[in-house]
Amino acid sequence: MVNEGVAPDVYIYGALIHAYCKARNLLQALTLHNDMVSNGIKTNCVILSSILQCMCEMGMVSEAVGQFKEFRDSGIFLDKVLYNIVVDALCKLGKLEEAMELLNEMEGRHVSLDVVNYTSLIDGYCLQGKLADAKNIFHKMKEKGVEPDIITYNVLVGGFSRNGLAEDTLELLDCMETQGLKPNSTTHNRIIEGLCMAGKLKEAEAFLKTLEDKCLENYSAMVDGCCKVKKNSCCKLLSSLCLEREYEKAITLLRRMLTFNVEPSHIMYAKLIDAFW
Repeated sequence: MVNEGVAPDVYIYGALIHAYCKARNLLQALTLHNDMVSNGIKTNCVILSSILQCMCEMGMVSEAVGQFKEFRDSGIFLDKVLYNIVVDALCKLGKLEEAMELLNEMEGRHVSLDVVNYTSLIDGYCLQGKLADAKNIFHKMKEKGVEPDIITYNVLVGGFSRNGLAEDTLELLDCMETQGLKPNSTTHNRIIEGLCMAGKLKEAEAFLKTLEDKCLENYSAMVDGCCKVKKNSCCKLLSSLCLEREYEKAITLLRRMLTFNVEPSHIMYAKLIDAFW
């Protein structure tokens, strides 16, 4: 293009940078961006979002935050999408105070916070085990008129169940129904896995039995949780599956155990053989 005397514009640069970011060729994307700015072409939020998102997906979360600050300090206009990317990155790094500062900065610029912002913050607090703070943010967003979505609830459900807060988890399910949201397989899986990780295997098994439409993913969640805790629970689950003639799920259980390097006992193999006999 350049050899033909045609100067690339912001749209061509943007398309190329986006393509390099999709291919995880960050170095080439940044080089092109620098060339574009050097040639007097103003960057935009779409291009910057591609670069920051690429950094985060490549595990360069700290670098993404640093790059965001460079863009901001240089006077470039930053939209809600860019703030969302960086707030989420900070929460994943456990830098919740910095994330809150950015959210306050957004509000100071009259950018309204949305469900994505609040959910990122809730996720960050849950990952750190600060469940009281997570609940406060949950209530704050509702007070501000921002309705939590299924992702918000799944994040909270995972945090509560991982910490063994079965009652709080069930209260969340009631809140979902009141709001007209239906728990999905991810909701159920997070409850099962979380209860198992908290050592509440009986509660996890009891919850699994209450599900009317059990899917393979639910059993896999139970298997994963059991395998991470103790082998005896896997044996009990396999026995239940064999009694219910859920042979395909029983075999899946066996395979998942091997994935976690948990060697099935002779008793488990015997139960499975008897079921097929």
